[in-house]
Amino acid sequence: MFIILTDKVSQRLKYALEEIFVHRLKKPYILTEDKTTFGSHANHIKIQYTSVFLEELGGFWIENKGFLEQEYIDYNFKPELVRYQIVKNQILLNHVGFISRKFPDNPILKTLFIEKYPAYFPNKGMLTFDIFSMFFWNLSRYEEYQNYIPDKHGRFTYSQSLDSKNGIHSVPYLDLALIYFASLLNIDLCSLWHIENKPTVDIDIAYKYLGRGLFRTLFSAIKHPRFLQKRIKVFLTRDDPYAWNNTISKKLNPSKSIRIFWLCSSKTNYYNKQVSLDYKRFIIDIKNSSNNFTIGLHPSANTSKSKWTAEKIWLQKITNQDIHSSRQHFLLLTLPETYNDLISIGIKEDWSMGYSDDIGFRAATSYSFRWFDLKNNTSTPFVIHPFCFMDVTLKNYLQLKSDEALAEINKLYDWISLCGGMFCYILHNESLSSDSEWNSWQPIFEQIINRE
Repeated sequence: MFIILTDKVSQRLKYALEEIFVHRLKKPYILTEDKTTFGSHANHIKIQYTSVFLEELGGFWIENKGFLEQEYIDYNFKPELVRYQIVKNQILLNHVGFISRKFPDNPILKTLFIEKYPAYFPNKGMLTFDIFSMFFWNLSRYEEYQNYIPDKHGRFTYSQSLDSKNGIHSVPYLDLALIYFASLLNIDLCSLWHIENKPTVDIDIAYKYLGRGLFRTLFSAIKHPRFLQKRIKVFLTRDDPYAWNNTISKKLNPSKSIRIFWLCSSKTNYYNKQVSLDYKRFIIDIKNSSNNFTIGLHPSANTSKSKWTAEKIWLQKITNQDIHSSRQHFLLLTLPETYNDLISIGIKEDWSMGYSDDIGFRAATSYSFRWFDLKNNTSTPFVIHPFCFMDVTLKNYLQLKSDEALAEINKLYDWISLCGGMFCYILHNESLSSDSEWNSWQPIFEQIINRE
């Protein structure tokens, strides 16, 4: 049991402590402003989160500079960066030994106690940075409420992030900092460690050629005449390269832990190009997918909340299941509006927390966390599941070849294997197809999907 003394109890501090102690470290705690109460708990592990360290009360000190006491959004605030070195202790050595037995080729283990790692909110405390404020800054997505230059689709990108400006790339530094913090508190890390390989699939276009009405089919044939021969063959054989039976059902083992997100909006604008919702095979494939995987909504882009509601109702009717998961189509995510809209239509968890233009950890973590509504200064039960890369980002945005992409993916996995967490990523039925554009990527995806 922990007891934490603070100058002022606030909603933001309570949120950070819940995420760290309850959801991550699985440890109960008491939070108090009362020095007498703090001093009377002799058998508890003590942490002072105060502006001044009170030596007579003892404990582990993290300097409190007041960031978590605020109740407003400071649109100009940027936390200062610090780089720290991890000092060896027995808990960390035990953890390194534990990880090295599972992942003997992890290169991070060789330099863990040599390199300097990024953190925000430097201070005079024993950790040299304020881990509570850093957790809140990242998990609340504070910077996404501030002014930034969106991309042409209106998205927050890695290039606009504070991490990008500070040269931090593809490191889950929240998770690393928490490992170090926990080791200093003498918390066994090996019992807390876990890793989960979590492929997810977005189905934006269920079939490459099938499922369109006559007008869309003729228009596509005229616009892309080089595919005419393939198109005719598919119409004759009904064997579409993007179809469920040629992609997901062939590449992924059935598991309810895997999310499949279906776009349920026929072509309405530039973003939404799904096949006709009346297409019988489309309906059958959705039903079949719901038997073996967890189904989520892929809300249509640049439409409306009422349209999302209709799409969710349609998907629930087809699957005969309640739909609680969602991922934004095109990763169009604006805070707090998007999450408020999703909550209002009955969505309980979102899987959009990652970058479209780069790989890495948008919230500096691979672990799921609850959303803090910064505008209303309150925590919510809405759960955010981060991902660390998307197939299209690797191939189209970063212009990587498949072997180059695998090298980058392995670096992400090395960090997650050290810190634990969720190795979550986005694939598409198109990328799992043996169609020529993605053909060379198939061995890469198979290796990743089957990784322990």
